[in-house]
Amino acid sequence: MIGGIVLAAGRSTRFGEVNKLLAEWNGKPLVRHVVDAALASRLSRVVVVTGHEREQVANVLPDGVATIHNYEFQQGMAGSIRAGCYRLQGHMPVMIMLGDMPLVTATHINQLIAAFDGEGIVVATCNGKTGNPALFPKSH
Repeated sequence: MIGGIVLAAGRSTRFGEVNKLLAEWNGKPLVRHVVDAALASRLSRVVVVTGHEREQVANVLPDGVATIHNYEFQQGMAGSIRAGCYRLQGHMPVMIMLGDMPLVTATHINQLIAAFDGEGIVVATCNGKTGNPALFPKSH
Protein backbone atom coordinates (compact mmCIF):
# COMPACT_ATOMS: atom_id res chain seq x y z
CA MET A 1 0.00 0.00 0.00
CA ILE A 2 1.31 3.41 -0.99
CA GLY A 3 -0.37 6.71 -0.19
CA GLY A 4 -0.29 9.80 -2.34
CA ILE A 5 -0.12 13.35 -1.02
CA VAL A 6 -0.99 16.16 -3.42
CA LEU A 7 0.35 19.46 -2.14
CA ALA A 8 -2.22 22.15 -2.95
CA ALA A 9 -1.76 24.64 -0.13
CA GLY A 10 0.59 27.26 -1.53
CA ARG A 11 -0.18 30.87 -2.32
CA SER A 12 1.21 30.83 -5.89
CA THR A 13 2.79 34.24 -5.31
CA ARG A 14 5.06 33.98 -8.36
CA PHE A 15 2.01 33.40 -10.55
CA GLY A 16 0.50 36.79 -9.80
CA GLU A 17 -2.98 37.57 -8.50
CA VAL A 18 -4.57 34.28 -9.61
CA ASN A 19 -4.22 31.03 -7.68
CA LYS A 20 -2.15 28.92 -10.07
CA LEU A 21 -3.79 25.70 -8.88
CA LEU A 22 -7.18 27.00 -10.04
CA ALA A 23 -5.94 28.25 -13.41
CA GLU A 24 -7.45 26.24 -16.27
CA TRP A 25 -5.26 24.20 -18.55
CA ASN A 26 -6.75 21.91 -21.21
CA GLY A 27 -10.24 22.46 -19.84
CA LYS A 28 -9.73 21.88 -16.13
CA PRO A 29 -7.92 23.43 -13.17
CA LEU A 30 -4.22 22.61 -12.85
CA VAL A 31 -4.66 20.83 -9.53
CA ARG A 32 -7.37 18.59 -10.94
CA HIS A 33 -4.96 17.10 -13.52
CA VAL A 34 -2.63 15.84 -10.80
CA VAL A 35 -5.43 14.61 -8.55
CA ASP A 36 -7.10 12.74 -11.42
CA ALA A 37 -3.78 11.09 -12.33
CA ALA A 38 -3.19 10.07 -8.72
CA LEU A 39 -6.69 8.60 -8.41
CA ALA A 40 -6.24 6.66 -11.68
CA SER A 41 -2.89 5.23 -10.56
CA ARG A 42 -2.00 2.29 -8.35
CA LEU A 43 -1.80 4.48 -5.25
CA SER A 44 -3.86 2.97 -2.42
CA ARG A 45 -5.03 6.28 -0.97
CA VAL A 46 -4.81 9.88 -2.10
CA VAL A 47 -5.09 12.97 0.07
CA VAL A 48 -5.01 16.59 -1.07
CA VAL A 49 -3.52 19.11 1.35
CA THR A 50 -5.22 22.50 1.08
CA GLY A 51 -4.18 25.84 2.50
CA HIS A 52 -4.50 29.12 0.62
CA GLU A 53 -8.04 29.50 -0.79
CA ARG A 54 -8.93 26.07 0.57
CA GLU A 55 -12.63 26.29 -0.29
CA GLN A 56 -11.96 27.21 -3.91
CA VAL A 57 -9.40 24.40 -4.26
CA ALA A 58 -11.71 21.87 -2.59
CA ASN A 59 -14.54 22.89 -4.94
CA VAL A 60 -12.60 21.78 -8.04
CA LEU A 61 -11.66 18.37 -6.64
CA PRO A 62 -13.59 15.21 -7.49
CA ASP A 63 -16.33 14.24 -5.07
CA GLY A 64 -15.13 12.09 -2.21
CA VAL A 65 -11.41 12.80 -2.50
CA ALA A 66 -9.75 12.97 0.94
CA THR A 67 -8.49 16.39 2.02
CA ILE A 68 -6.81 17.95 5.00
CA HIS A 69 -6.26 21.65 5.61
CA ASN A 70 -2.81 22.92 6.58
CA TYR A 71 -3.57 25.91 8.79
CA GLU A 72 0.11 26.88 8.73
CA PHE A 73 0.51 26.75 4.95
CA GLN A 74 2.38 30.08 5.00
CA GLN A 75 5.23 28.31 6.80
CA GLY A 76 6.12 26.21 3.76
CA MET A 77 5.87 22.77 2.27
CA ALA A 78 7.06 20.76 5.29
CA GLY A 79 3.85 21.47 7.20
CA SER A 80 1.77 20.29 4.27
CA ILE A 81 3.75 17.07 4.06
CA ARG A 82 3.23 16.51 7.79
CA ALA A 83 -0.50 17.18 7.43
CA GLY A 84 -0.77 14.75 4.51
CA CYS A 85 1.11 12.04 6.42
CA TYR A 86 -1.16 12.62 9.41
CA ARG A 87 -4.26 12.21 7.21
CA LEU A 88 -2.79 8.99 5.78
CA GLN A 89 -2.11 7.90 9.37
CA GLY A 90 1.63 7.48 8.69
CA HIS A 91 1.52 3.72 8.21
CA MET A 92 2.60 3.47 4.59
CA PRO A 93 5.12 4.78 2.10
CA VAL A 94 4.04 8.07 0.54
CA MET A 95 4.42 9.69 -2.83
CA ILE A 96 4.63 13.47 -2.66
CA MET A 97 3.13 15.22 -5.68
CA LEU A 98 2.92 18.92 -6.43
CA GLY A 99 -0.50 20.26 -7.33
CA ASP A 100 0.86 22.33 -10.22
CA MET A 101 2.23 19.54 -12.42
CA PRO A 102 -0.52 18.83 -14.97
CA LEU A 103 1.71 16.68 -17.18
CA VAL A 104 2.17 14.02 -14.49
CA THR A 105 0.07 11.03 -15.50
CA ALA A 106 -1.07 7.82 -13.85
CA THR A 107 1.56 6.05 -15.99
CA HIS A 108 4.33 8.23 -14.51
CA ILE A 109 3.08 7.55 -11.00
CA ASN A 110 2.87 3.82 -11.67
CA GLN A 111 6.42 3.80 -13.06
CA LEU A 112 7.69 5.28 -9.80
CA ILE A 113 5.70 2.71 -7.83
CA ALA A 114 7.17 -0.10 -9.98
CA ALA A 115 10.70 1.16 -9.24
CA PHE A 116 10.07 1.30 -5.48
CA ASP A 117 11.73 -1.46 -3.45
CA GLY A 118 10.25 -0.43 -0.10
CA GLU A 119 13.60 0.82 1.18
CA GLY A 120 15.01 3.69 -0.86
CA ILE A 121 13.57 6.98 -2.06
CA VAL A 122 12.41 6.99 -5.69
CA VAL A 123 12.52 10.35 -7.47
CA ALA A 124 11.23 11.30 -10.90
CA THR A 125 13.82 12.41 -13.43
CA CYS A 126 13.56 14.34 -16.66
CA ASN A 127 16.50 14.94 -18.97
CA GLY A 128 18.87 13.83 -16.20
CA LYS A 129 17.45 16.19 -13.57
CA THR A 130 15.65 14.97 -10.47
CA GLY A 131 12.33 16.43 -9.45
CA ASN A 132 8.80 15.50 -8.46
CA PRO A 133 6.94 13.33 -7.73
CA ALA A 134 9.04 11.54 -5.13
CA LEU A 135 8.23 8.33 -3.27
CA PHE A 136 9.42 7.83 0.30
CA PRO A 137 9.48 4.64 2.38
CA LYS A 138 7.50 4.81 5.62
CA SER A 139 10.79 4.88 7.57
CA HIS A 140 11.36 8.41 6.23
